[in-house]
Parts: sequence; structure tokens; C-alpha cells
Amino acid sequence: MTRIDYYNDPDAPEPNSVVPGGSAVVFDDDGRTLLHRRRDSGLWALPGGAMDLGKSISGAVIREVAEETGVLVEVTGLVGTAIPTM
Repeated sequence: MTRIDYYNDPDAPEPNSVVPGGSAVVFDDDGRTLLHRRRDSGLWALPGGAMDLGKSISGAVIREVAEETGVLVEVTGLVGTAIPTM
């Protein structure tokens, strides 16, 4: 089964779950932003992913950045949150 992300798609199916997750905006010393190419779509994206049960969102972001890019990061702040509407 392949996951499909929908954004403002009126034909999207009704949501049936909520999966907390996060993404990281990682800068190098020259101010460049770290992106990775997604395997599922080939598009460029910020590294990030889903939070495991019983874990923290910052822990999930650290784990996902390391898994997807090999870069070890430290979470220094939270930029924002979104609450899905159903």
C-alpha cells in the first residue's frame, strides 16, 4: 500500500487517522537549507516524518533527519503546529 498525501484536493477521500509528525529546517554555516529527494515522488522536501507512539516530536525529528540524510541535528526550537480539521 502506498501512502498518498492530499493538499486542498476536493476529490480526496475522508481522513481515517491522525499521524503526528514533524519536519526540520536545517541550515549549514553558509545559510543553505538541507533538502532530500523523496523516494516515493522524486520531489525535494524537508527531512521529517512520523512520531512513534510514546516518543517526543523532537526525538522523531532527530531520528528522521538522521535516517533520511545521515546528518545529526539538535532541535533548538519549535516553529509552529497545525491541528488537522476533519
